[in-house]
Amino acid sequence: MRIHNILKISAFSAAVIVAGMGPSQATNLVQNGGFETGNFTDWTLSGNLGYTLVGASPNAPHTGNYAAQLGAVGSDDFMSQTLSTTAGTNYTLSFWHIYSSGAGPIGDFSVQWNGNDVFGPVASTNPPSPQVWTEYSVSLTGTGSDTLTFVSRNDPSYQGLDDISLSVSVGGVPETSTWIMMMLGFAGLGFASYRASRKGVALT
Repeated sequence: MRIHNILKISAFSAAVIVAGMGPSQATNLVQNGGFETGNFTDWTLSGNLGYTLVGASPNAPHTGNYAAQLGAVGSDDFMSQTLSTTAGTNYTLSFWHIYSSGAGPIGDFSVQWNGNDVFGPVASTNPPSPQVWTEYSVSLTGTGSDTLTFVSRNDPSYQGLDDISLSVSVGGVPETSTWIMMMLGFAGLGFASYRASRKGVALT
């Protein structure tokens, strides 16, 4: 095989990998994580739902037009979504949370992964804080099919939840630049092999 053919194949392979792998690294597996449908589409709700809603108040959304307003009184509400993951792959869950200015001292907030607590439960303080949007991140491992659940209660006002995402952790799959370096390495080996074969010298 001539050297220019080797280089063409390597360049084509690198382009295919960049196109196929690059975007997937940032893919958010959570559907309607920003609640921009204006409701709980793609989420399953259970528990005490008397004051569980999607809207723009009392907590103004972190981004967009809507956020989840979680105000269960007396017992918890549950908001869950089952996600298709890759078994053994590391993921990063991130979300934004806030307490409204009128939030009461009785309440809790937690995040569950397949029924196990991975964040909290965090009991409300008096007064509850932070009362500004705050981002939190949790490292998780996929099993193939995983259920993400948010559990909350606040007497007598609301907690806000917005911009929920779950994506492959940095380092969970090779970066695009790593793939390119690998393909260039293969091309270099091909070139060295070609030169050696032309000279009749065995490649060591």
